[in-house]
Amino acid sequence: LAVTSPANGALISNSAALAYTISGSCSEGGQSVVFSGDISGTVTCTTGTPNYSKAFDLSALSDGPVNITVNHSDAAGTAAVAVNQTHTLDKTAPTISYTSPAANAFINATTKSSFSVSGSCNSNTRTITFSGAAAGTIACDTGANPNFTKALDFSANADGIVNLVATYTDSAGNSASSNRNFTLDTTLPTFTLTPPADTIISLAEANSLHLAGTCSEHNENVSFTGGTFATAVNCIVGTWDVNLNMFAEAEGAVNVTITHVDDAGNVSASQVVALTKDSGVPTLAFDALVSPNNLVNNAQKSAFTVLGACSEDGRNVSISGSAQAQNVICGNPTTHRFSANINVNAAVDGALVILANHTDLGGNPAVQASLNLTKDIVAPTLDVLSPVAGAIITLSNMASFPVSGNCGEAGRNVVV
Repeated sequence: LAVTSPANGALISNSAALAYTISGSCSEGGQSVVFSGDISGTVTCTTGTPNYSKAFDLSALSDGPVNITVNHSDAAGTAAVAVNQTHTLDKTAPTISYTSPAANAFINATTKSSFSVSGSCNSNTRTITFSGAAAGTIACDTGANPNFTKALDFSANADGIVNLVATYTDSAGNSASSNRNFTLDTTLPTFTLTPPADTIISLAEANSLHLAGTCSEHNENVSFTGGTFATAVNCIVGTWDVNLNMFAEAEGAVNVTITHVDDAGNVSASQVVALTKDSGVPTLAFDALVSPNNLVNNAQKSAFTVLGACSEDGRNVSISGSAQAQNVICGNPTTHRFSANINVNAAVDGALVILANHTDLGGNPAVQASLNLTKDIVAPTLDVLSPVAGAIITLSNMASFPVSGNCGEAGRNVVV
């Protein structure tokens, strides 16, 4: 008598317990093979090539050792040497569950080829097999709290809901599985930038540079990086709008990098806005005039020359005030200088104020310059009261011939 299957010490799973088969060889065809211990039953040893096989339902037994004794006697009642075996019944299914990421978590364009899933398991070193939307295997980690973490490739799937199944079998052959849905979203968000009016950050814009555009992901961030101005605003119904504080940025080149993210964590292609900060105030001043009392006379009223200094060569110096409005170019006739022939024809005689304004490329204005003039185009009056016309100059008065009369400009010379 011998037991050929299963081997002594075999593990019996929950499914095997329903029909646990014990097989072996026997010498006495037609005679009974008797089972006892934690099981009971008989089966006839076959003739020809004598052997036996019998299935037992062990489902009513508790997990733990199952002691089996197999006996066989010949027709004369002589017993063979009994075979004793102890097997282990393990009907308890192993446990496996996902702990991270949460159900329906997003898999994005960046993580799709290496998306990590983690969970708990209760049979150290046993293999966990993944199937469904991704394939792979990993051993349940050893330790007081067995667990698993596996990076899986989901890139072969189309965007949408994907299902991952983790299957796990313990040493007895009992199996368990857990499945979890994730959301695959690999479509990158998009945005546009409305081109700004210019690329200069002026003093007026330094505290609030306005940018705007469109975006694809409602209520998701449009981000701005590259300096102290870094911030983010929400995309609202397809548009975004931001005011960036550029005050702390240094003068010169300032690059603003714009990106847009969706709820799956996909990041759009970036766009760099190349700007120049120019918040310095230009300078402007009239030269002092050497003309007595800054007077504009009748001959000068249509073209009175004024000169001055300016900082922005190539930019206009705008003349206004009491003079007819005109623009002249800074840098003409020489670097950082301007010259203008002003027309005050329309102004009334008296005090005049000539104004000049000057802005740089960024729109920063200089402090307005002013020049005070006096217009006097009324000819002076002069008449001779004595002597009368035709008077005789004699020998006695020819060395000191008196002439007298009226003049309109007190303190000014009368030339005889």
